Amino acid sequence: MTIPGPEDAFDSSTLEVSSSNLPGSSRILEISSPNLEESSPNSNRDGFGRLISGSHSLPFVEDLNQLTPGYLETLQSLAEDPRSKKKIPRPLMREVLLKLLEGQFVTLSCLAELVSRDAETLRGQYLSEMVKKREVEIAFPRTPNDPRQAYTKANS
Repeated sequence: MTIPGPEDAFDSSTLEVSSSNLPGSSRILEISSPNLEESSPNSNRDGFGRLISGSHSLPFVEDLNQLTPGYLETLQSLAEDPRSKKKIPRPLMREVLLKLLEGQFVTLSCLAELVSRDAETLRGQYLSEMVKKREVEIAFPRTPNDPRQAYTKANS
C-alpha cells in the first residue's frame, strides 16, 4: 500500500468548486445555492463542509470558505485567544491547536488563518515539535513540507 500524497486527497475530481479561493465567490455560491448538499449530492463534503477524501479516514478542513457558517464559527471560537491576542503562552497555543485538530485534518494555511498566525512560523514554532512528540500526525508523510500539508491530533 502506498502512502497517500496531497494529490490523492486534493485532486481535481474531489474538489468540485475550484473558484472557492477567489474573494467573494463563496458568498455568491451561498446566495445562489443555500443548500449545497441538496444541489450537488456528489460534492464529497460532509455536513460541516469538510472535504471527504478516499485516501484518509478523517475529513479535511482545506478551505474555510467551504465550511458551514456555524462550524466555521465553532472553530473560530476555539481559536479565540490566539485570534484576539498577538502573544499568548505556548501551552495555551498548543492546547488550542490540539482542539482544532481533534477528529479532522486541517491544512497549514487554514490552521494559520484560524489562529491568526503566519503559516511557516506556526509550523516552525509549534507543529514540527508536536509532530516529533507524536501529539500531532501529518496527512502526507511523503511530503512533510508540502504547502497543502494537513495535521490532526494523534490518537493517544
